[in-house]
Amino acid sequence: GGLSPDIAADVDHTRKEYCQRNQAMCQAIAPYAPWLQSTQISVNRFAALGYSAEQGVDAYFTANIKDKALIELESIEFQFELISSFSDATQIQMLDDAINASDAEMLDLIHAWRQGDAQALAQIMEAQAGESDEFLEKLLWQRNHSMTHKIIELLQNKAQKQLFIVVGAGHIVGQQAIPDLLKQQGATVTRCTLFQC
Repeated sequence: GGLSPDIAADVDHTRKEYCQRNQAMCQAIAPYAPWLQSTQISVNRFAALGYSAEQGVDAYFTANIKDKALIELESIEFQFELISSFSDATQIQMLDDAINASDAEMLDLIHAWRQGDAQALAQIMEAQAGESDEFLEKLLWQRNHSMTHKIIELLQNKAQKQLFIVVGAGHIVGQQAIPDLLKQQGATVTRCTLFQC
């Protein structure tokens, strides 16, 4: 469904307030779709809290790959096409969340990830999804199934002696999480948190 006028007006108001404090960035991202604006704002806000995208787990391992093969579970193009296919209402909700999430909520996400708190991570992901079935279905569940299928293929193929697979934290918690889907396919899954394996 579409976005109600009062919600659209509220999002527009909060975006204006945010952009008064971040004029240069907002001018730079103004031509982009709301989902891409939300991504840039989230990156900018985490950076202001001291968390740089360049220090992400995926970036770290990609930079230190040496002679190992790098295999994509899904392409950047696929991710862009997927998120850009979201309805206007879902994209606006993403933008609203990026602007309105408190610093405390953002730090709660970091804390839950560091502690390996699957329940807290799942709750945060579901809260971010709000009432958008599209967000959960497309951004998490459908991708979890396709990535699980690719992981099983890689395991069965045995072209690589050992696989080290990196996925976002939201894909390993909550409903239809990748570890659960791997178990359903017959894989043995051991949860290792804080070096407890």
